[in-house]
Amino acid sequence: MGTPPQNLRLHIDTGSSDLWTNSAASRLCKSRGNPCAESGTYDANSSTTYKYLSSDFNISYVDGSAAIGDYATDTLRLGGAELTGMQFGIGYLSSSTEGILGIGYASNEVQVNRNRKQAYSNLPQLMVDQKMIQSNAFSLWLDDLDSSTGLVLFGGVNTEKYHGSLSTLPIARYKGQSSPSEFIVAMTGLSFTSNGKEQSITSGTQLPVLLDSGSSLTYLPDDIVSALFKMFSAKYDAQSQAAYVPCSMANQDGTLDFTFSQPVIQVPLNELVIDPGTRPDGSRLTFRDGTPACLFGISSSGSSTSVLGDTFLRSAYVVYDLDNNQISLAQTNFNSTQDNIKLIGKGSNSVPDATGVPGAANPVATATGGGRLGSPTQTGSIPNVSSKSHAAALHIPLGTIGFAISAFCLSLISTLSSLKARRLPLIYDYLSPTPSHLLNLSLADFLSSPSLPKDASSLDLPSIDPPRPMTQGYHLIYFPPQIPESLLLGDGTDPLQSPGAPWVRRLWAGGSVKWNADPTRAMRLRGQRAVCVESITDVVVKAKGEAEKVFVTIERRMGEVAEGMAEEDVRRQLSGEEAAVVVEKRIIAFMRERTTEQVAAATAAAGKILKRMCPLASNDIFTLNYSYQPSLCRAAPHNPTFTHTLYPSAALLFRFSALTFNAHKIHLDKAFCRSIEGHRNLLVHGPLQLILLLQLLIRNAPGVCDVTGATVQEIEYKNLSPLYAEEPLKICGRVTNAEGVYDLWAETPAGGYAIKATARVGRSAGHNPLGMTDKPGRPSGNPRSI
Repeated sequence: MGTPPQNLRLHIDTGSSDLWTNSAASRLCKSRGNPCAESGTYDANSSTTYKYLSSDFNISYVDGSAAIGDYATDTLRLGGAELTGMQFGIGYLSSSTEGILGIGYASNEVQVNRNRKQAYSNLPQLMVDQKMIQSNAFSLWLDDLDSSTGLVLFGGVNTEKYHGSLSTLPIARYKGQSSPSEFIVAMTGLSFTSNGKEQSITSGTQLPVLLDSGSSLTYLPDDIVSALFKMFSAKYDAQSQAAYVPCSMANQDGTLDFTFSQPVIQVPLNELVIDPGTRPDGSRLTFRDGTPACLFGISSSGSSTSVLGDTFLRSAYVVYDLDNNQISLAQTNFNSTQDNIKLIGKGSNSVPDATGVPGAANPVATATGGGRLGSPTQTGSIPNVSSKSHAAALHIPLGTIGFAISAFCLSLISTLSSLKARRLPLIYDYLSPTPSHLLNLSLADFLSSPSLPKDASSLDLPSIDPPRPMTQGYHLIYFPPQIPESLLLGDGTDPLQSPGAPWVRRLWAGGSVKWNADPTRAMRLRGQRAVCVESITDVVVKAKGEAEKVFVTIERRMGEVAEGMAEEDVRRQLSGEEAAVVVEKRIIAFMRERTTEQVAAATAAAGKILKRMCPLASNDIFTLNYSYQPSLCRAAPHNPTFTHTLYPSAALLFRFSALTFNAHKIHLDKAFCRSIEGHRNLLVHGPLQLILLLQLLIRNAPGVCDVTGATVQEIEYKNLSPLYAEEPLKICGRVTNAEGVYDLWAETPAGGYAIKATARVGRSAGHNPLGMTDKPGRPSGNPRSI
């Protein structure tokens, strides 16, 4: 890359679409031991053909590895070819020592999915643009587990590298997409053959599977993996999140046979047994009885898309035809030393020696996360790149990129540090009064009076003249996540804040909000452009094993900004201590994915109703054994000054989900709540609970509703237990001995803590949190309802 050339080793990845390399100035590459020496780094200042494009390169993978930096263009040389103006990413902050050569669909580029920009010509397409190959197509031959090299051939096929002929399958698209964006085909069967006897594992299915060279292992659904673990006596280790088999299994005859409507790819058992090597002290991994243990090349995909990684791909010769949205497969010819290159031409049916499979399955896939990409752990010498091209096909040897066992066993430290390194996109919004008006309508039947000015009706449309200040807490329904449905995770949540597998379940755990004390800085509902700058400020792991949780703290800084401001100027404007109007911190708890057995247990528990084992509320005499927690019965240590009880409905939760653009299924899908998460009903949103507490405080704290009165200056809260739809939700508050400080909490039906908070109220002349012109009565010393 560059002029003069800077040598790089890149990890070939069909599951992504961007080429990126580490900068020599990155913190990772400058750390002790020079960890990037083997793969090489790029120095923009040393290249005369380097051109800067933007600072929005920000890529992350399902395993948690990530890179952040600049987009640039430069001259790329490989396989005897020279490409000018090659766009790529420079990782100034990354968690992987290996750069990536993503050669997937251009529509899957970070620039498209994260930055909402037009696709650029990535490597295969740029080869077509510069007339080096005729069609956006390439073939991949990884060879066997013991081989040090493989071959990628752009614009052609090598008929000596496979047995028989190629069978062509359609590439599936994701639901809601008009065309494919990843290399997904339908697997219709899986069986095991040994000594001429075939044993079916699954058949008659149409399982969408992603062909991903960036994934070292193969990931299949829980039921298939459970059957395989039982068949091969694999032992799952929760600490390393991997399954192990006796290393002697590599010497057994037999093949695992993958069927794709018609073609069958046979994977020898020895391709599924990966030697993890020795520990730092020279010892080897063993079972308790001393038997040498090896990594099993198949694991569970959980709720994510199934992936056929390198443990499958080594046994297949694969042609990726992006122009025609087709995959052609054949059984690989291991250790072939001969070559017979044929060009892939233009148009349909242009892959030589390939025949379409009649009636091939072509399911619509569900986007729930793709392949796992890890930093290769084994290194070796790379042979000299061939300077000879075969007609118009580029024939490129692949170096020893290792088996990337770390793709499954990445250290927790690497995963969490990469999460903190993610640069989250800015979220813009135009502050219309309509969302606030709709939230008022939604809450009108659940609070004694909606948050409206004295002379307004709950059915009247709001006006922007005169502009009203935003009700405190209502920022939670503005600045919604900017992500299409195709990129949502399986539970309907945003992947940008997720640590990835195995922490795929999430709950709102708490946070804080601080409002700027200057009343002239308040955000007003007048259609003004505003922005939310998000960043991940902390990642903490608590507990171990099945109870392990990852707590991710997200800071959100909000304020009004002028039109046309550059991104970096916006970030700088809101970075100061008092620069933002609202500074919110939210803590999300991510929990491990449940096994098939745990899901079954949760489903069974969700159907059981048992008597409570703690003091009962008069209108609530039952609970679920599964969700029983001490906090459910741990009552507040003091009596409230003011209270209110409501029964949140499913319709209220739906409306709040719509207002916040939140598709998390725990608020919308009862079947999902019961059968997957083990909850008895829909969960009340964490942000909605916070809004209810603030409404209680605003309506009852002395002077808060005065035109020249006090405002809530800050609130800190912690969620302790779920609250469910169609159950009594009691919100409480009390005046403390400290001036302007209030305790707030919500109670479970049993009377225990569900959420508790501390808020501070202070004078802020010229602003009131509801925009109200009347003054409700002050609370007396006795509990009362609002």
